[in-house]
Amino acid sequence: LKQRLPERIELGPVYSERPDQPLLTPRPVEREFIIDIDLTDMSHAIFTSRDNPRDASFQSSWTFIAAAVEILDMSLRKDFGFQHLLWVFSGRRGVHCWVADERARVLSFEARCAITDNLQFHRRDIASPANGLDLHPSLQRAADHLDSSGLFLDMLDEQEWLLPHRREWVLDFIEDEKMRDEVRERLSEAAPASQANQRILWGLLCNTLKNPRWPENKRRVNSRRWRNKPL
Repeated sequence: LKQRLPERIELGPVYSERPDQPLLTPRPVEREFIIDIDLTDMSHAIFTSRDNPRDASFQSSWTFIAAAVEILDMSLRKDFGFQHLLWVFSGRRGVHCWVADERARVLSFEARCAITDNLQFHRRDIASPANGLDLHPSLQRAADHLDSSGLFLDMLDEQEWLLPHRREWVLDFIEDEKMRDEVRERLSEAAPASQANQRILWGLLCNTLKNPRWPENKRRVNSRRWRNKPL
């Protein structure tokens, strides 16, 4: 490879027959299990403005990709036991994960779909009143990782979710109107919002939601906002 210096390398499946042989119908018997992460799938949480067109906004939102890579890598290793993972830039707005374990390469189409379905959560799956505040263990692990790693706070700074001009987008996730009003009031009474104190505002928001005088059934998310949005 060093001597030839190819401009591009194509990786393909292992076929039952040589693909270049005439009169044969080769079928793939092994191929890498590839997962695609694209920023366009997260557009509901990525903001743009007149001075920041969509492409530029995606370029400034790579913390989403960093978080997705870490969470997905953790799930593929811990939940499914895969070990040989290759993360590559997809070319524009995302990354691909190539899973090259032998048992991954021989997975059927149905098995691949089952794994990807397991890795996907829609807000409708966790926003029902029956679930209350409980999260699926995989989501709880992801949330804990985003919290402990600081990635969530980085996304908070990056997207300015708690600045006055975007705050209502966050507040609308709180289902109970009185609780939403109290959180809005507490945030408004805080020091003037700026990029530097969004983390303080986030702590204030969390402390308000955790106030024991609010019963758990009041702390549900607004299912209308969460429905059909991928996580």
